[in-house]
Amino acid sequence: MTALSPPAATMLFDRLFEVLNDGQSPRLWSFVVTIFGDLAQHDGARISGSLMGALVARIGARPEALRVALHRLRKEGWIESHKQGRSSDYALSVWGRGQAAQASDIIYAAAPTPEQAWLVLHDPADKARDADPHDHALTQTASITLRPPSTSSALMTPLDASRTVPHWVQHKLCDAALLAACRDLERRLDQVLAHRSLIADMPALDRMVLRVLIVHSWRRVILKAPALPPFLFPPTWRGAACADKVSALLRALPPTALGDLAAEAAAAAATAVKKA
Repeated sequence: MTALSPPAATMLFDRLFEVLNDGQSPRLWSFVVTIFGDLAQHDGARISGSLMGALVARIGARPEALRVALHRLRKEGWIESHKQGRSSDYALSVWGRGQAAQASDIIYAAAPTPEQAWLVLHDPADKARDADPHDHALTQTASITLRPPSTSSALMTPLDASRTVPHWVQHKLCDAALLAACRDLERRLDQVLAHRSLIADMPALDRMVLRVLIVHSWRRVILKAPALPPFLFPPTWRGAACADKVSALLRALPPTALGDLAAEAAAAAATAVKKA
């Protein structure tokens, strides 16, 4: 396989960036979280400040914006910084790794798809009832959950694929905006897939930024969807199709070791200095 020329690789990256983002850079702090979650989630993984700068520079982020984003993520407990001479390395905190792991089960479809849920009717007179974060509310007194409550004041009905769920329930759980966002993402993924034979020839740094952009785009859709069995979603929900296409693209863009990425970024920076 012949490697793409630098101009051709840049044109391809710019084209796919446009496809995935309409030319608009994602929110930087959120994108940085996706970088850690996808490329440096395991304990001990660190990303140098210079490598992080090189990664976000490919989406048009300036160094000062990155400093603000990293400061916010440290303040909120997502990441920790480790001084290395005059520079710093960054890693997910213990709490940050836990959050990333929970999201990863959904993003990468690592968790088995649930096949059953429960419709729960709560006692309307129970004004002191605390909302269960695992409940997906339908009305003030009705919800759907994967974990039926143990209280005797609730009436529970099991739901599975053999039962017809009313359309209003499906659209309450997955509204028109989420359906449209998923359809739009599928269209974008199809355009990226059309270039799958070429993306392996892109520089490693560009491949990894493209990989993170794909994960980030999917994350923004799938984490808004309730973690419920597919039969509870409207027939027009394209989540399963998107998941398959994301998986195909990630197989075409396997993670590159952080050390190799750092070496490529340093070499590119040195070349840019020589040309300046």
